[in-house]
Parts: sequence; C-alpha cells; structure tokens
Amino acid sequence: MSPIDTSSASLDPVSPPVENNTVTMTVAEIVEMFRNETFFVRHEQDFIWSSKKSKLFINSLMKGIPTSRIRMCREVGSDRFYLEDGYQRLVTIEKFLENGLRTSSTSEEIPPEYRNKLYSELPLAVQHQIKDYSFYVFKHEDLTLQERFNIFEMLNMGYSDDEESL
Repeated sequence: MSPIDTSSASLDPVSPPVENNTVTMTVAEIVEMFRNETFFVRHEQDFIWSSKKSKLFINSLMKGIPTSRIRMCREVGSDRFYLEDGYQRLVTIEKFLENGLRTSSTSEEIPPEYRNKLYSELPLAVQHQIKDYSFYVFKHEDLTLQERFNIFEMLNMGYSDDEESL
C-alpha cells in the first residue's frame, strides 16, 4: 500500500470533481450496513456526543425533523463503503435501537408518554416511524485512497467540541 499524502487536504483545482450520488436510505437500512463491518467500514473514532445531544438527536428523528446528511465513499475495485461523515449520528441511533439510550425525560418536543423511554418501551408505531426515518446519503464511488482521505480531512479538519466556532 502506498503512503497517503497528508501534507495538504486542500482542493486541487486541476482535478476533476468527485462524483456524488445522493440517495435516501432509512435508519433500518443504514444501521444494517453500519453493523455489517465486512461491508461498511468505520474510521477509528471515539464517540463524543453528550447524553443531552444524543437525546436531542433522537427527538429530531421521532419528530421527523431533517438532519445532516450521511457521507460514504467506496474505493476503486472495492465492495466496501467507508463512513466519512455521520459516525456520531449512527452510533447514537445504534445505541438507542439497542436500548442503550433513553428518550429525553424533560423535552417538551415529544409527547409526555414517550419521554424517558427505551426504544423497546415505545409503541410499535413509533418504533417503525424511527426505523423508517430517511436520511439523504452522499455516496461517492470509485475513489482512490487519496481522494477518500482528502474528503475525510476536508470534512473533519480543525474541528473540536471545545472550539467556539459557532
């Protein structure tokens, strides 16, 4: 394997643009891919979202509020997709579906009967609504390893939770 050039993740104005295929996928479809590590490989990354942020995200799924897109890339000749953006969201969803996270106990955004509940404690209709929630997914295919690395770097370069960038 050749080394990856990490000296610059800036856009090369001479290179052709990376092709992008935007599709919609349900929570159920994405989680299935995410759990199947032989197909959907993750970067080594820590889960950093607070419990409050995770619960707010679950609230948004329950209410059907649009969230950020998921981005995945596939290298030339590979059948694997690499998750480049969306790790925190997918880990939160996976934790919730596995009863490792409760809905907010105080949020007025969701009905009182759905507050402080595990996924399995929610009515089946609400469980189906969550699993049927659709994300827009950017799928980049037939990339070189360097192109995939550049996309990841451009999306994640310089951000940390302790920065006051907003």
